[in-house]
Amino acid sequence: MGVKRPSFASVIALLALFIALGGPAQAAKFVDGKLRKNSVSSTQVKDRSLKTRDLKRSAVRELQTPRSGSVTASTLAANAVTSTAIADQTVGAADVALNSLTGAQIADGSLNAREVGRFYGRFQLSDSIPALSHGQCWSGVPTGLAAERAGADIAQDVVIVTPDASWPQDQLTLTVKVENTQPTRGRFVLAACNAGNSGATTAFKPSFSYVIIGLP
Repeated sequence: MGVKRPSFASVIALLALFIALGGPAQAAKFVDGKLRKNSVSSTQVKDRSLKTRDLKRSAVRELQTPRSGSVTASTLAANAVTSTAIADQTVGAADVALNSLTGAQIADGSLNAREVGRFYGRFQLSDSIPALSHGQCWSGVPTGLAAERAGADIAQDVVIVTPDASWPQDQLTLTVKVENTQPTRGRFVLAACNAGNSGATTAFKPSFSYVIIGLP
């Protein structure tokens, strides 16, 4: 006795029943053509398939804003941050570790007196240096400079003074001295001596540039 095959009508009926049983369960996930809230979980999303346009703007802003303390040296790749990524004038002394900079990191000729000296500036003597014969010397004390106004103790500092172009360098030597016991804090002494062989100098009133460098 042969096996009776289901009729075409029976197959259609069974298929309709299968769709009817599964259809409402699937349709329940949709309302007006949209997925219900929280109907898609992370397990249903392919890894690394979402893009920025799939996220809310608020979510993008939150992801782009680092949390306080979240970025540390260990989270940055070597050489990941360059000078182009740092806004001008945003790095202060507090951002640079002590002794972290060496001469190799500083461009030649980029430092000026403000970066290397405690005090700096220009001045002119109130009285002229008198005419000096061979072997004669003169000394004077500049007054009213920044170190004096600040009442700073510069007894252990280095004081560099440079005269202007009027200084007769072939005739006069220039010496700068800081007294260990200063009658007035912040002052230094200039001394000029005629050590040349061109006879006496003439009186003149030069101007000077100076910088006072503190030593540790």
